[in-house]
Amino acid sequence: MGIALAYAGTHREDVLPVLLHHVGDESLSMEIASLAALALGMVFVGSKNGDVSEMILQTLMDKFERADKSLDEKWAKFMALGLGLLYLG
Repeated sequence: MGIALAYAGTHREDVLPVLLHHVGDESLSMEIASLAALALGMVFVGSKNGDVSEMILQTLMDKFERADKSLDEKWAKFMALGLGLLYLG
């Protein structure tokens, strides 16, 4: 979240691989993946970045197809919020 606050709205491409890795990594908890997705949404707010939105949607669809219980956690809402921030405005 520190990266998100430091680079909010900057659309810095050098931050992308650092955070994107955490969204797609299945070995990490839903909390970490969701906060990384939210951070990406904050950094790339309003940019409609295809790489970020594709990774967030792919992660959500993979968890849905596996009937993963992590989608029931409160953290899944933050992943959706990160996706929504990409298309804000």
